[in-house]
Amino acid sequence: MSDEEEDESGFKPGHEIVSQKATYTVVRLLGEGGFGAVYLCKTNKGTQCAMKVEMKMEKSKHSKLEMENEILKLVGNSKHFTKILDRGKREKEGFFFLAMELVGKSLVDLKAERTEKVFSFGTGLGVASQCLEAVEELHKHGFIHRDLKPANYACGLDDNKHTIYILDFGIARKYTNAKKEIKTPRETVGFRGTIRFASLSCHRNIEMGPKDDCESWFYLLLDLILVGGLPWKKLKERNEVLLAKEECRKEKRQTLYTGLKNSVVLNIILIYIDSQAHQDRVNYQFIYETLKEICVLAGHDIDAPYDWEISKNSLKVKPSPEEEKTQKNGSTIEGDMCREIEGKKTSRYEFYGILQSFMTTNVEQSQKMNYLMDQIKTKRDAKAHSAQVPPKNLNLFVEMLLWGVEESIRHCWNEQKLVDFNVRNLCDSVTDVLEALDIDVDDVKVQNSLFSRNRIEDKKKEIFTRTNPKHIGICN
Repeated sequence: MSDEEEDESGFKPGHEIVSQKATYTVVRLLGEGGFGAVYLCKTNKGTQCAMKVEMKMEKSKHSKLEMENEILKLVGNSKHFTKILDRGKREKEGFFFLAMELVGKSLVDLKAERTEKVFSFGTGLGVASQCLEAVEELHKHGFIHRDLKPANYACGLDDNKHTIYILDFGIARKYTNAKKEIKTPRETVGFRGTIRFASLSCHRNIEMGPKDDCESWFYLLLDLILVGGLPWKKLKERNEVLLAKEECRKEKRQTLYTGLKNSVVLNIILIYIDSQAHQDRVNYQFIYETLKEICVLAGHDIDAPYDWEISKNSLKVKPSPEEEKTQKNGSTIEGDMCREIEGKKTSRYEFYGILQSFMTTNVEQSQKMNYLMDQIKTKRDAKAHSAQVPPKNLNLFVEMLLWGVEESIRHCWNEQKLVDFNVRNLCDSVTDVLEALDIDVDDVKVQNSLFSRNRIEDKKKEIFTRTNPKHIGICN
């Protein structure tokens, strides 16, 4: 709205709005957005609420507040959505209003209270998981949000401090028709959302779907835990931000996770989201389980109390020596990939990361990998539905495993980290992957004679010898 319109529509403290249900007295302005303003109001019954006010404008074809009302009525009493208390229209004064349940501070404000302006790792992942739950619920009802960002989420009050609420549906869009089928994508669409958190499709003026909300959600997740924020935080131009996001899919991928632990597993989520097409149904459960896996690997509980639930005296927890080392030196995908974890079996998600981190190095191998991951998805989905699907093309599967091993060893050598490469852990990881897909490891060995610890050791020695023969003695 223009300054003139703001002056005309602004309600001062003490202003009364009367409806059939109650009389609302404006206490103060809470915030402003594209739809209008939000006020803290007190009812004649002594309760408080948040009231959104939208001025009726001649040029406006669609009421953003009406969209908000439609969605909130549709989701009913869903956990992550605020409840509608009252709504109305004032024709003479020219405005609509929506009275809603009052919630707490936004994630932006909660972050700002932290020393480094980000949440602790455990809180960030736990909050992000709830943020995604809210998006999943919205998608179930056939809507996409199109403007996911920390400012559009808030915690609850009192007993609901651990609950995250999704806000502001002013530019949400129905992506399904009356038959609950996905609408035919438009040829071109205008930019909708916030540049920093917009999906690649949004930047490219391509029709958005649930996967685009998930991409924005992933940027939100990183924004909650990345000290210094997203790599493109200081860029203003849309094309510059698009270029930065594209580069983070290629040669600059490690900059997306600077200073973060378990970045390989985090990267699996982005790879999965990027692999989805407009019409695909997102496997939200896979993302939730991966977030939990990351928390376990990092020694956190995803359901633990959040930073703002803990007393200020106990907010600062001394990091472990390993955490201090990570915070000091930073971390990259490759660094996490090559680090040996004493006494632990490397997660199978880390091995997925090893395989997929090299997809861009060779077009032919990339095509094979896409085929392989389709098989994995088919097997995983079938397993979820208790179907018995025999493993397909074991030769290709093992070939790709071995290729990932070889590329990993070569990369470790180039980074002078080959002595840290743990063959036993890697073999265990391969076994984990096979078992997760219900593929018998012995069958793979017999039918292919490719997967074996000796074969991997040979690859390691081969690269050692080819690159620097005098180091052959430290290949054990």
